Amino acid sequence: MSRLAQTTEKAAIAVIQKVLPCFGQLGSLGMSAQDAFDARQAENLLRGIVESSPHFEEPKN
Repeated sequence: MSRLAQTTEKAAIAVIQKVLPCFGQLGSLGMSAQDAFDARQAENLLRGIVESSPHFEEPKN
């Protein structure tokens, strides 16, 4: 699964950031209520990991 460390590597944060946009594709697909709820929870947890990381940088517009 993963190596535990004192802090999360920048590369791991980058992988999670690449995955997050994929959750947006779920909105147009049929999902059970429970699966949709679980997917939203997973998205929020992953977003929290990224945003609490010292490696996180706000997207520039």
